[in-house]
Amino acid sequence: MIVDSGAAALSAVGLFRNTYVARMFMDFSRFHFKRYGTAARLRLPQLPDLFHTTQMIPLKVPRAANIYTIHDIVPLRMPYTTLDDKKFFLSAVRYLCRKADHIVTVSESSKADIIALTGISEHRITNTYQAVSIPKSLLADSVEDVAKTVENLFGLVYQKYYLFYGAIEPKKNISGLISAYAASGTDCPLVIAGPLGWQYHDDLAQIERYVEHKAYKNKRKERILRLDYLPFAHLVTLIRGARALLFPSLYEGFGLPVLESMSLGTPVMTSTAASLAEIAGDAALLVDPLDVRAMTKAVQMIDADRDLRADLAQRGPKRAKLFSPEAYRRRIGALYGAVLGSAKLTLDTEAYASPRYSR
Repeated sequence: MIVDSGAAALSAVGLFRNTYVARMFMDFSRFHFKRYGTAARLRLPQLPDLFHTTQMIPLKVPRAANIYTIHDIVPLRMPYTTLDDKKFFLSAVRYLCRKADHIVTVSESSKADIIALTGISEHRITNTYQAVSIPKSLLADSVEDVAKTVENLFGLVYQKYYLFYGAIEPKKNISGLISAYAASGTDCPLVIAGPLGWQYHDDLAQIERYVEHKAYKNKRKERILRLDYLPFAHLVTLIRGARALLFPSLYEGFGLPVLESMSLGTPVMTSTAASLAEIAGDAALLVDPLDVRAMTKAVQMIDADRDLRADLAQRGPKRAKLFSPEAYRRRIGALYGAVLGSAKLTLDTEAYASPRYSR
């Protein structure tokens, strides 16, 4: 995903009338819940009308409307892929779904998972989706500038490499991706960008085996290039210069890399799992993430079909507009108004249609 925690985050503080700083409140909230089985109480100098925690934290403000965001239930759906305390996570999700004034989530897929797990009424949980916004200053570079940057920084040729970015961890399906990439026969390198996550050893070992094998080297260049940390601007450039994003994750509550890449006009191959098809719509090539042959065929299609790449590159930005900051503000504003009783909640999910490109 793309996270800009610099000047943009600091300037956003000015949007709030009052700000409060607390140390370790998340840890204290979890400790309190584990010990007492209830949410810790937060008392503020000025009582707000509404308190919204954008992470699953068992914390509440008495006499305010308390809203909680539960992005997904990955720790319970795929317990082997995270280090989360599963007992705490399950107890906290069920508790918040009983006690909250409202629950927020980020996709229809996650909403269905949470309802199935907790039995919460559909009227008490709302999907607001997420939004992506990339500073205009990072989009100012021309195609020629992007081509020069990817060559100078990474030794890559513009639109002659594939990209995966995200943490190296089991749910990202990197081993399956590498197998499909190897079988595709493409001449374009695969760039894997992202930090080491949890249980990364098998995926990292496969990357290293692939790189070390002479048959997988193209002259002096490695066929797989692994990058760790990237500055925000460099990541945006790397996405813009890629032939396509390959993101066959096994489970995502939302899937920001897919949306980010579509917004930048980069063709996307992603999976049919969880929320990914829902977010991509008809603007990506979709595959079963457990079917290596299907992934191989998808890479080959993107590699050989210039018209397909051009079509996906046009569809991506149009699709991404559905998840713009403006659209998100309208959705969250409607939700807040509904919770506070000043407006009727009307969120349009008709626009998020079934995908056209599926293989």
